[in-house]
Amino acid sequence: MKKLTAIILALAVLLSLAACGGEAKPDIYYGKYLCYKITMLGEDCPVDGEWLRLDSDGTGRLGISLEVGMEWTLDGEELTIDALGGPYKGTLKDDRLALDWGGTMMYFAPPDQIEPSDEPEPASLLSTEESEQIPYTEPAEPDYSTASVIDAATEGLKHDGIRMEFHVPKIVFDGEGIDYLNEIIYEQLYDGVYQEYVVKSMDEYGMPGICSMDYIWGISGEYLSIVVNYAYYASEGSDFFICNVDLSNGKFASDVEVLSHFGYTVDSFNARAKDVMGSVLFDQYASFLEEVEADPSLKPDLDDLVKRTTSEEYVSDACPFVGPDGKLWMVAPIASIAGADRYMQVIAFESYPISEAYLSYIAE
Repeated sequence: MKKLTAIILALAVLLSLAACGGEAKPDIYYGKYLCYKITMLGEDCPVDGEWLRLDSDGTGRLGISLEVGMEWTLDGEELTIDALGGPYKGTLKDDRLALDWGGTMMYFAPPDQIEPSDEPEPASLLSTEESEQIPYTEPAEPDYSTASVIDAATEGLKHDGIRMEFHVPKIVFDGEGIDYLNEIIYEQLYDGVYQEYVVKSMDEYGMPGICSMDYIWGISGEYLSIVVNYAYYASEGSDFFICNVDLSNGKFASDVEVLSHFGYTVDSFNARAKDVMGSVLFDQYASFLEEVEADPSLKPDLDDLVKRTTSEEYVSDACPFVGPDGKLWMVAPIASIAGADRYMQVIAFESYPISEAYLSYIAE
């Protein structure tokens, strides 16, 4: 019995060391840290609810515009966080965390250790009597139509006699928070996708993991969207990076905000998305429909395609964005009869015509 107890204790020690990268972490605070200060080039920047969480197993969550998972290690006081195209370096001492986010310094502490901020300086040194003599001028409404999207980076290579292009976008707009959003987009697409799936893949395997990366963008009012498509090499598969931005506050916009801008609720969007996705399926499988008419034994295959494409699971995965024409578009999954079970596709949501063949099918 004593021998068994000793073995169990030894295993417990080994597991605790393994969870800490081979060394036991010092007595630090595990849990949520709130950002209380941000500086860039020596100047203070606004803090807008940024946070991170350190879990004892070396993982956690990062909330900087986007909420994502992360991994972290600690060597003495030197902290390394791996997320969103990282790693990023910092320090952790006395429950105070400083993180170098690509040249922007961010400072975090546990919620109960955040000190109240100083009172803001007066906006004007004019006396009340003097200020009353200055007529009030309504601030000019920003002209969001001047915003655009251009390449932040353009890369190309030739492989197997094929020219491959890789374009990373950035937003051009003189507004608060836009530079910060561009940093996130660049890190995720250039550092996280191009470097990982092209540069490293070429070095390790002699061929790229993806063969192209390009984007479309659109704007409506204060909402701007960028949809990046990167196609995998030697495959018909592709992934999409969808970025909806509210130019009025320089933040990523939620699906609900984009839908509300176009007058949709989640339920009304899903109801139309189901019919649009079914119509796309029928339009793309027109030749197969003819085969089904000639051979009714194929109808179960058609039924399966329609059932999957219009299912709650597929419809809930549809992602809205502002299209190139300024109308509501979406990236949505369409079921496939061969290859992968489904492929994500860019669809002009508002202007796509509902298929009469599809309507006849669901009416039966």
